[in-house]
Order: sequence, then structure tokens, then C-alpha cells
Amino acid sequence: IVGDFDPDQVKTQLNKLIGNWTAPVPYEKILYDSKPTATAVQSFDTPDKKGANVAMGQTFKFQESDTRYPASRIAGLVWGQGATSRLINRLRQKDGLSYGAGGSIRADAKSDLGYISASAICAPENVAKAIVAIREEAAKFAKDGITEQELKDGKIAYAEQRRNALTRDGVIMDLIGRNLDLGRTLAFNKELDQKISAL
Repeated sequence: IVGDFDPDQVKTQLNKLIGNWTAPVPYEKILYDSKPTATAVQSFDTPDKKGANVAMGQTFKFQESDTRYPASRIAGLVWGQGATSRLINRLRQKDGLSYGAGGSIRADAKSDLGYISASAICAPENVAKAIVAIREEAAKFAKDGITEQELKDGKIAYAEQRRNALTRDGVIMDLIGRNLDLGRTLAFNKELDQKISAL
């Protein structure tokens, strides 16, 4: 619970409501392992829909404890998040293929399952071109990384997003709850922000 409240009153009420509750089965963490998979293309025909969605992804071993994790937060912004990402610039601004495009780079806190993803909304006749464009951007991203300007802009965008997010009670509650589940405190998030600022 986050906000202006009396802790004692809340504890008393919670004890009345759920104080004697016990789970019917023991708690067990669900872990997802990174496993090699064959590249595949899947198509789903929806003739009643006028638009098309393209989604691509690649899994790899990556955890939040990895020393590269702070840098990946900025790389994810540059790659596919925000109005100036590589994907939106290529697919919408430059090529005019997509109404909206984005992607992310993710690491997991409990397992070693990480991934990079990309998606685009486009007209059916532009699907093949969108796939080519995403693959070209992914190859360039993997080969050259990000520019100094993208790093600078990404750090500013990340800091602004964090400041705005931390003004919302729901975000704070989710953050505390997640840290409790992972056995860590907000010191982890503070240190992460400091590492990103120092990139």
C-alpha cells in the first residue's frame, strides 16, 4: 500500500480480512530457461482484418545481474522505444511502411531468459518490406551499436521517464512488491540509475 494512511489501521483491517488465509498449494517460482531454437516464420491469415502486424524476436541468455544490463536499458530505448527510436525512424519516418513500430531489449531477474523484439503495424502489401527493414536495422544495430548522440539523448529520456514514473503510487507499489519478491530493496534501483547515468 502506497499513500497517506495509518499503518496500524491498515494492518488491523488486513488481519481481519486475510489474516488466517493460507495458500492451498506451496509457493513455487516459475523459471523460464533460455534454450536454442530454430529460426521460423509464422503467418496467420485474417481476411476480415484490413491491417497487418509484423512481430520478430530473438531470445538469448541475459539477466538483470549481468554487467551489461544498465547499458541495455538505453540500448532498448534507442532500438525501439519512443518517438525517435531506430525502428520508428526507419519504418515510419523514412520508409513510410508502418503506422507504428517499436521494440525492446529485456533481461529477466530470476532466470537467464533475455530477448530483443521488434514489431510494426502496416498494410498487408508492406509486410515483406517491413520485415526486410527490421532485419536491416537489427544487423546495423548489432554491428555498429549506438552513437554518442543516441547515448546522450537516451540517458536524458530514461531519466525523464524515471522521474515521471516515480510520481505515481502504482509504480512505487509495483517496484516495492517486485523487489520484495526478488529479495532486494530500492537500493538496487538507485544503483541501477547511477550506473546508467555514468554510461
